[in-house]
Amino acid sequence: MGMVPGDWDVFLPQIYKGFTHLEGKNVLELGNQTNQFYEPAAPRMVWRSLGFNHTMVDINGEDGAEILDLREPDQWVKWHNYFDVITNCGVTEHVEPNSVQYTAWKVIHDCLKPGGFICNAIPHKMGINMHRWANHCTVYYDEEFFDKLCEASGYVKLDHQIVREHSVCILYKQSNEFPSEEQFMEWPTFR
Repeated sequence: MGMVPGDWDVFLPQIYKGFTHLEGKNVLELGNQTNQFYEPAAPRMVWRSLGFNHTMVDINGEDGAEILDLREPDQWVKWHNYFDVITNCGVTEHVEPNSVQYTAWKVIHDCLKPGGFICNAIPHKMGINMHRWANHCTVYYDEEFFDKLCEASGYVKLDHQIVREHSVCILYKQSNEFPSEEQFMEWPTFR
């Protein structure tokens, strides 16, 4: 799916409010963000123009992405509590099998500093029956998923909008708490 123009309208106002300066902050872009709206490097260029140190990862290794897998937590230890912003735009819904959704979200959580932001733009459950999203993935998210994540992990949901049948949600991390795998896997993800 990737980051699209409307996503910036949700994310950037909250990021500007949250940081007194952006220069030198670290952003992790999950997935080499390419789609019909952007040239391959466009999100990277935006982050860098704002002063962020930009890191991009994708299991495909394309467009300069470092090859890492969200299903393999040991690959990410070097970045625990390192990033100020992490973007999850069209990535976690493709982490399969569904039993490793917990691992992917725990990796994201562990890599984000307290005081940082997770910027999500991932398929909403309404997309299951929509032509363009019907077979896009096996995992769909909704407001309840993000509410449960906030409740169990101490995140603050700063904004959540439905844009083009996907959940565009920005979360602010307050602590390193994270729910157990058993608790997490009970949350609705509409497989």
